Amino acid sequence: MNEHEVDLPCDAPDEALTFLVDRLGFRPERIVPADDPAYAVVSGHGLRLHLRRGSEPTTEVGTLPFETVVHRAPKAFQPGRAGMLYRDLAPDRFGGHWIASQIRIPEGGPVPDRVHAHEVEFQLIHCLAGWVEVAYEGQGEPVVLRPGDGVLQPPGLRHRVLQASDGLEVFELTGPAVHPTIFDPELELPGDHQPLGTWGGQRFVHYSAGADVGESFDTGIRAATGGRFDVQLLRGALEPLIRDARILYALAGDGTWGGERLAAGDLVFLPGGCAAAAAGDLAWLQLTW
Repeated sequence: MNEHEVDLPCDAPDEALTFLVDRLGFRPERIVPADDPAYAVVSGHGLRLHLRRGSEPTTEVGTLPFETVVHRAPKAFQPGRAGMLYRDLAPDRFGGHWIASQIRIPEGGPVPDRVHAHEVEFQLIHCLAGWVEVAYEGQGEPVVLRPGDGVLQPPGLRHRVLQASDGLEVFELTGPAVHPTIFDPELELPGDHQPLGTWGGQRFVHYSAGADVGESFDTGIRAATGGRFDVQLLRGALEPLIRDARILYALAGDGTWGGERLAAGDLVFLPGGCAAAAAGDLAWLQLTW
Protein backbone atom coordinates (compact mmCIF):
# COMPACT_ATOMS: atom_id res chain seq x y z
CA MET A 1 0.00 0.00 0.00
CA ASN A 2 1.36 3.43 -0.93
CA GLU A 3 1.60 5.80 1.98
CA HIS A 4 0.08 9.26 1.76
CA GLU A 5 2.37 11.97 3.10
CA VAL A 6 0.58 14.30 5.53
CA ASP A 7 1.99 17.37 7.32
CA LEU A 8 0.44 18.01 10.74
CA PRO A 9 1.15 21.15 12.80
CA CYS A 10 1.79 19.95 16.34
CA ASP A 11 2.62 21.76 19.59
CA ALA A 12 4.25 18.65 21.15
CA PRO A 13 5.58 16.16 18.54
CA ASP A 14 7.01 13.82 21.18
CA GLU A 15 3.66 13.48 23.00
CA ALA A 16 1.82 13.01 19.71
CA LEU A 17 4.32 10.34 18.64
CA THR A 18 3.75 8.43 21.88
CA PHE A 19 -0.05 8.50 21.40
CA LEU A 20 0.10 7.52 17.72
CA VAL A 21 2.53 4.64 18.34
CA ASP A 22 1.27 3.24 21.65
CA ARG A 23 -2.47 3.77 21.16
CA LEU A 24 -3.02 3.73 17.39
CA GLY A 25 -0.29 1.35 16.22
CA PHE A 26 1.76 3.70 14.05
CA ARG A 27 5.45 2.94 13.46
CA PRO A 28 7.97 5.52 14.76
CA GLU A 29 10.64 6.63 12.27
CA ARG A 30 12.50 9.70 13.51
CA ILE A 31 12.45 12.67 15.85
CA VAL A 32 14.57 15.88 15.75
CA PRO A 33 16.08 16.95 18.12
CA ALA A 34 15.86 14.66 21.16
CA ASP A 35 16.20 17.36 23.85
CA ASP A 36 13.39 19.60 22.51
CA PRO A 37 11.44 17.67 19.86
CA ALA A 38 10.23 19.90 17.02
CA TYR A 39 9.76 17.33 14.23
CA ALA A 40 8.72 13.67 14.21
CA VAL A 41 7.72 11.11 11.57
CA VAL A 42 5.43 8.09 12.04
CA SER A 43 3.90 5.73 9.48
CA GLY A 44 1.02 3.25 9.36
CA HIS A 45 -2.54 2.68 8.13
CA GLY A 46 -1.53 3.92 4.67
CA LEU A 47 -0.25 7.24 6.07
CA ARG A 48 3.12 8.82 6.73
CA LEU A 49 2.65 11.69 9.18
CA HIS A 50 5.11 14.58 9.58
CA LEU A 51 4.49 16.19 12.99
CA ARG A 52 5.97 19.68 13.00
CA ARG A 53 6.30 22.39 15.59
CA GLY A 54 7.28 25.25 13.29
CA SER A 55 9.76 24.38 10.51
CA GLU A 56 11.99 21.30 10.57
CA PRO A 57 15.21 22.21 12.41
CA THR A 58 18.43 22.42 10.46
CA THR A 59 21.16 19.85 11.06
CA GLU A 60 23.93 21.86 9.45
CA VAL A 61 27.13 22.48 11.36
CA GLY A 62 27.72 26.19 11.89
CA THR A 63 30.78 28.30 12.62
CA LEU A 64 32.55 27.87 15.95
CA PRO A 65 33.33 30.96 18.03
CA PHE A 66 36.89 32.27 17.95
CA GLU A 67 36.99 33.41 21.56
CA THR A 68 36.70 31.68 24.93
CA VAL A 69 33.07 31.20 25.96
CA VAL A 70 31.97 30.43 29.54
CA HIS A 71 28.44 29.12 30.14
CA ARG A 72 26.96 28.96 33.63
CA ALA A 73 24.64 25.98 34.15
CA PRO A 74 21.00 27.14 34.14
CA LYS A 75 18.67 26.12 36.96
CA ALA A 76 15.68 24.90 34.95
CA PHE A 77 15.23 21.51 33.30
CA GLN A 78 12.85 21.14 30.32
CA PRO A 79 10.92 18.02 29.19
CA GLY A 80 12.48 16.11 26.27
CA ARG A 81 12.28 12.66 24.66
CA ALA A 82 10.86 9.62 26.51
CA GLY A 83 9.89 11.64 29.61
CA MET A 84 13.48 12.71 30.34
CA LEU A 85 14.32 16.20 31.61
CA TYR A 86 16.99 18.21 29.76
CA ARG A 87 19.07 21.22 30.79
CA ASP A 88 20.78 22.94 27.86
CA LEU A 89 24.25 24.01 29.01
CA ALA A 90 25.19 25.95 25.86
CA PRO A 91 22.19 27.90 24.50
CA ASP A 92 24.20 29.18 21.50
CA ARG A 93 25.25 25.58 20.76
CA PHE A 94 28.59 26.91 19.50
CA GLY A 95 27.14 27.90 16.14
CA GLY A 96 25.26 24.61 15.78
CA HIS A 97 28.30 22.37 16.15
CA TRP A 98 27.80 20.99 19.69
CA ILE A 99 25.02 20.43 22.17
CA ALA A 100 25.90 19.93 25.84
CA SER A 101 23.12 18.77 28.15
CA GLN A 102 22.45 17.51 31.62
CA ILE A 103 19.71 14.87 31.48
CA ARG A 104 17.73 13.86 34.54
CA ILE A 105 15.22 11.14 35.42
CA PRO A 106 13.76 12.12 38.82
CA GLU A 107 11.75 8.93 39.47
CA GLY A 108 13.44 5.61 38.79
CA GLY A 109 12.11 2.45 37.20
CA PRO A 110 11.61 1.24 33.62
CA VAL A 111 12.21 3.97 31.02
CA PRO A 112 9.65 4.22 28.16
CA ASP A 113 12.38 4.24 25.52
CA ARG A 114 12.41 2.67 22.04
CA VAL A 115 15.28 1.14 20.08
CA HIS A 116 16.88 4.03 18.25
CA ALA A 117 20.12 5.44 16.83
CA HIS A 118 21.47 8.96 16.31
CA GLU A 119 22.88 10.44 13.10
CA VAL A 120 25.85 12.19 14.72
CA GLU A 121 29.59 12.68 14.38
CA PHE A 122 30.26 12.30 18.11
CA GLN A 123 28.21 11.38 21.19
CA LEU A 124 29.40 10.96 24.78
CA ILE A 125 27.31 10.02 27.83
CA HIS A 126 28.90 10.44 31.29
CA CYS A 127 27.02 9.45 34.46
CA LEU A 128 26.92 12.08 37.22
CA ALA A 129 24.49 10.59 39.77
CA GLY A 130 22.41 7.45 40.24
CA TRP A 131 22.60 4.62 37.71
CA VAL A 132 21.14 3.74 34.32
CA GLU A 133 20.98 0.48 32.35
CA VAL A 134 21.31 0.67 28.55
CA ALA A 135 21.20 -2.12 25.94
CA TYR A 136 23.44 -1.74 22.86
CA GLU A 137 23.40 -3.84 19.71
CA GLY A 138 26.36 -6.16 19.41
CA GLN A 139 27.64 -5.46 22.95
CA GLY A 140 26.32 -8.45 24.86
CA GLU A 141 24.71 -7.84 28.25
CA PRO A 142 23.23 -4.37 28.94
CA VAL A 143 25.66 -1.76 30.24
CA VAL A 144 25.09 -0.19 33.68
CA LEU A 145 26.50 3.31 34.13
CA ARG A 146 27.26 4.64 37.61
CA PRO A 147 28.91 7.93 38.68
CA GLY A 148 32.22 8.28 36.85
CA ASP A 149 31.23 5.81 34.10
CA GLY A 150 30.70 6.83 30.50
CA VAL A 151 30.19 5.57 26.97
CA LEU A 152 31.13 6.67 23.48
CA GLN A 153 28.05 5.97 21.32
CA PRO A 154 29.33 5.70 17.72
CA PRO A 155 27.23 7.10 14.84
CA GLY A 156 24.28 4.84 14.06
CA LEU A 157 24.77 2.42 16.97
CA ARG A 158 21.28 1.25 17.96
CA HIS A 159 20.45 1.20 21.65
CA ARG A 160 17.66 1.50 24.22
CA VAL A 161 17.56 2.85 27.75
CA LEU A 162 16.04 0.10 29.92
CA GLN A 163 15.77 1.41 33.47
CA ALA A 164 17.23 3.97 35.83
CA SER A 165 17.48 4.79 39.51
CA ASP A 166 15.79 7.69 41.26
CA GLY A 167 17.73 10.88 40.67
CA LEU A 168 19.64 9.67 37.63
CA GLU A 169 21.68 12.47 36.07
CA VAL A 170 24.03 12.25 33.09
CA PHE A 171 26.06 14.68 31.01
CA GLU A 172 25.71 14.37 27.24
CA LEU A 173 27.96 16.00 24.65
CA THR A 174 26.94 15.56 21.01
CA GLY A 175 27.87 17.02 17.65
CA PRO A 176 26.24 18.34 15.58
CA ALA A 177 23.81 19.99 17.97
CA VAL A 178 20.65 19.22 15.97
CA HIS A 179 20.58 15.66 14.68
CA PRO A 180 17.94 13.06 13.78
CA THR A 181 17.04 10.21 16.12
CA ILE A 182 16.06 7.17 14.01
CA PHE A 183 13.77 4.50 15.48
CA ASP A 184 14.00 0.78 14.65
CA PRO A 185 10.92 -1.15 15.81
CA GLU A 186 12.21 -4.38 14.21
CA LEU A 187 15.28 -4.78 16.44
CA GLU A 188 14.82 -6.21 19.93
CA LEU A 189 17.15 -4.98 22.66
CA PRO A 190 18.45 -6.53 24.76
CA GLY A 191 18.99 -9.52 22.49
CA ASP A 192 21.49 -12.07 21.31
CA HIS A 193 23.38 -10.14 18.61
CA GLN A 194 26.76 -10.82 17.11
CA PRO A 195 29.58 -8.53 18.30
CA LEU A 196 30.12 -5.67 15.88
CA GLY A 197 33.27 -3.70 15.10
CA THR A 198 32.88 -0.09 14.07
CA TRP A 199 30.16 2.40 13.17
CA GLY A 200 31.14 5.46 11.19
CA GLY A 201 34.80 4.66 11.84
CA GLN A 202 34.33 4.55 15.63
CA ARG A 203 34.30 1.75 18.19
CA PHE A 204 31.96 1.55 21.18
CA VAL A 205 33.69 2.51 24.45
CA HIS A 206 32.55 1.90 28.02
CA TYR A 207 34.92 3.42 30.57
CA SER A 208 34.78 3.49 34.37
CA ALA A 209 36.74 6.23 36.13
CA GLY A 210 34.96 6.15 39.50
CA ALA A 211 33.12 9.02 41.18
CA ASP A 212 36.27 10.80 42.43
CA VAL A 213 38.36 12.20 39.59
CA GLY A 214 42.08 11.81 40.16
CA GLU A 215 44.81 13.83 38.48
CA SER A 216 43.92 12.39 35.05
CA PHE A 217 42.03 9.51 33.44
CA ASP A 218 42.19 8.47 29.78
CA THR A 219 38.81 7.19 28.56
CA GLY A 220 40.21 5.38 25.49
CA ILE A 221 38.07 7.46 23.13
CA ARG A 222 41.04 8.81 21.19
CA ALA A 223 42.02 5.31 20.08
CA ALA A 224 38.39 4.35 19.41
CA THR A 225 37.87 7.31 17.04
CA GLY A 226 41.16 7.01 15.19
CA GLY A 227 42.50 10.15 16.88
CA ARG A 228 39.67 12.41 15.74
CA PHE A 229 38.30 13.01 19.26
CA ASP A 230 39.86 12.69 22.70
CA VAL A 231 38.11 12.70 26.08
CA GLN A 232 39.99 12.87 29.37
CA LEU A 233 39.02 13.44 32.99
CA LEU A 234 41.29 15.93 34.75
CA ARG A 235 41.60 17.70 38.10
CA GLY A 236 43.20 21.04 38.94
CA ALA A 237 45.55 22.94 36.67
CA LEU A 238 45.39 22.67 32.89
CA GLU A 239 48.21 23.01 30.40
CA PRO A 240 48.90 26.76 30.01
CA LEU A 241 48.52 26.92 26.21
CA ILE A 242 45.65 25.18 24.45
CA ARG A 243 46.75 23.83 21.06
CA ASP A 244 43.44 22.28 19.93
CA ALA A 245 39.84 23.41 20.30
CA ARG A 246 38.18 21.87 23.33
CA ILE A 247 35.14 21.87 25.57
CA LEU A 248 35.58 21.63 29.34
CA TYR A 249 32.72 20.54 31.61
CA ALA A 250 33.11 21.09 35.36
CA LEU A 251 32.30 17.80 37.09
CA ALA A 252 32.93 18.74 40.72
CA GLY A 253 34.67 21.18 43.04
CA ASP A 254 34.95 24.92 42.62
CA GLY A 255 37.43 27.37 41.21
CA THR A 256 37.75 30.24 38.78
CA TRP A 257 38.27 30.88 35.08
CA GLY A 258 39.95 34.20 34.38
CA GLY A 259 38.84 35.35 37.80
CA GLU A 260 35.20 34.30 37.26
CA ARG A 261 33.85 31.81 39.80
CA LEU A 262 32.95 28.39 38.41
CA ALA A 263 31.19 25.37 39.91
CA ALA A 264 29.99 21.90 38.89
CA GLY A 265 27.79 22.01 35.81
CA ASP A 266 29.50 25.00 34.18
CA LEU A 267 30.93 24.74 30.68
CA VAL A 268 33.92 26.38 28.97
CA PHE A 269 34.70 26.42 25.24
CA LEU A 270 38.29 27.12 24.20
CA PRO A 271 39.40 27.71 20.61
CA GLY A 272 42.83 26.42 19.62
CA GLY A 273 45.85 28.53 20.40
CA CYS A 274 44.49 30.33 23.47
CA ALA A 275 45.66 30.32 27.09
CA ALA A 276 43.91 28.34 29.81
CA ALA A 277 42.90 30.40 32.84
CA ALA A 278 41.68 27.78 35.35
CA ALA A 279 42.48 27.97 39.06
CA GLY A 280 41.21 26.05 42.08
CA ASP A 281 40.23 22.43 42.61
CA LEU A 282 37.84 21.79 39.75
CA ALA A 283 37.45 18.33 38.23
CA TRP A 284 36.95 18.51 34.47
CA LEU A 285 35.67 16.38 31.65
CA GLN A 286 37.64 17.56 28.60
CA LEU A 287 36.82 16.97 24.93
CA THR A 288 39.54 17.78 22.39
CA TRP A 289 39.20 17.56 18.63
